[in-house]
Amino acid sequence: MNDLIKELLGEYIVIDKDKIRECAKKYCENNKDKKREYDNKYYENNKDKIREYEKKYRENNKDKIREYDNKYYENNKDKLREYAKKYRENNKDKIRKYHENNKDKIRECAKKYRENNKDKKREYDNKYYENNKDKIREYAKKYHENNKDKLREYDKKYYENNKDKIRKYYENNKDKLREYDKKYYENNKDKLREYAKKYHENNKDKIRKYQRKQYQIQKEIKEK
Repeated sequence: MNDLIKELLGEYIVIDKDKIRECAKKYCENNKDKKREYDNKYYENNKDKIREYEKKYRENNKDKIREYDNKYYENNKDKLREYAKKYRENNKDKIRKYHENNKDKIRECAKKYRENNKDKKREYDNKYYENNKDKIREYAKKYHENNKDKLREYDKKYYENNKDKIRKYYENNKDKLREYDKKYYENNKDKLREYAKKYHENNKDKIRKYQRKQYQIQKEIKEK
């Protein structure tokens, strides 16, 4: 009897798939809390089994999942960005704590991604820069203004720790760097002159002090 019922049910499912799906959809919509409770209980009782299945599925369907994710993102950009924005705003402490506890893991993951996706990363960076030039420059300008001492200290330490590397680079790329400087100057003459003028106006004492020091050094060299 049981086998007969199973057989009949199987035939019914094959014949009325769409009807059954529609019925299941309506049931879920009308019983959200009940469905959520059931799903949570099922997940708790089958964690390991579900995770193992998800892991295998992802390994065997990488291209399919990537394609689906890309399509979904393209069709839901605004919605996803808005959600991400709200989530970051409402979970600042949680996100900060996660980053603090997983610094090395995140860096390693980011490093591997960049190594395996150099062209993709370069293309993305170029596009982002082209679309956000003014925003990036404004941010960089403000950051430099608000962190002068910090940046100076960083540059100093970096130079101290990488002297030989920097000198070697300059030695091996003299012509290239000279050509770059020449082109940059040609394309930014007015800007550089304006900057130099402002710098001299705002640093008269500093420049005068430096010139005196240089003069004294040259004088001592001649006397020797």
